[in-house]
Amino acid sequence: MRTLIVYGNAEDKKQDLQELVSRLEGLADVQVLYSVTGGIESIPQGQRIEFSTSTGFHNSLVSAAIGTSITFANLSILSEESIDLFESMAPKSFWFCANNSYDYICGALAGDLPRMTSGDTAWPICFMGLTSATFNRCEAHEMVSFESYLAGLFVSAIIHTEDIERIECDFPGITLSDKEKAALLSHTVNSCNIEELYPHHAWATHEKESAAASYHSLAANFIRLEDYASAKECLNFGDILEDSPRSQALKAIISSRNGELLGAVANLVNSLQQYETRKSDVSQEHYQVFNPKNIEVVTTNLKEGLSALNEKNNDAARQRFGKAIMEFDPFYGEHGLDKYFN
Repeated sequence: MRTLIVYGNAEDKKQDLQELVSRLEGLADVQVLYSVTGGIESIPQGQRIEFSTSTGFHNSLVSAAIGTSITFANLSILSEESIDLFESMAPKSFWFCANNSYDYICGALAGDLPRMTSGDTAWPICFMGLTSATFNRCEAHEMVSFESYLAGLFVSAIIHTEDIERIECDFPGITLSDKEKAALLSHTVNSCNIEELYPHHAWATHEKESAAASYHSLAANFIRLEDYASAKECLNFGDILEDSPRSQALKAIISSRNGELLGAVANLVNSLQQYETRKSDVSQEHYQVFNPKNIEVVTTNLKEGLSALNEKNNDAARQRFGKAIMEFDPFYGEHGLDKYFN
């Protein structure tokens, strides 16, 4: 038995979908479910997962429907455009269709899930195949659209399954909004140990600093997605582990985005003081060392920032101090946050 879910906007494709129904139901041992954004009266209610973008995505109902439908079956999920792939593909632990995004996904499998879940690259999902066992190992996750539900299922499969295969296709991937990406990143964080999300840190020798650095990276991703509540939560966890100039600078960005310029400037000043201390630290207490690329640029921006403060020009001071911080640490540019210091 194979369960098939077709997703897409079928509002103006009723005839196409009816032909699709006839074609798929002619295959042996196939149970068909439909996820559509328009009513398809010809499809039996028991075989239809229906939601409208105007009424919102009911994740719990969709999860329950999918979970019930594949209790004793393997699952395939595909877009209308990729229906031709279905007949030729046998169930695997996990399949997905990919085009030029494959290298990006391989990077995530190698240990960069946070960047994948919060990045701008389209998700290469137009066909997804899972065994029922794989699906049942994937945790439930709160998502706001069917596309983000698929992305969350994809992340869970990456976390819980080693047997992942792909096929080539020319179909575009699905794109997610920043809100959907933030929800997906939260799901990823809640599904993994922090060491698994950022394995490249010096966990064996500097466990606390590595954990704090990981939380700073997560906070940076949440800030880029404008989920400031989740970013603050990550920073709070990091602050328990160590005092860090990155934490202060990230708090400055949040304050600035919330219109709190004085708080932002204060955090930037604290951050610069900590960067200066870490620059001259010879105790080897830390494995992360921050040396400015150009000390003259740092000095110039510090002087101009202090001058702006004396003139009560807080925004100019924020920009100058921010530029000085970016000379110390490429972290902000790497996470797409350099624009917040301009």
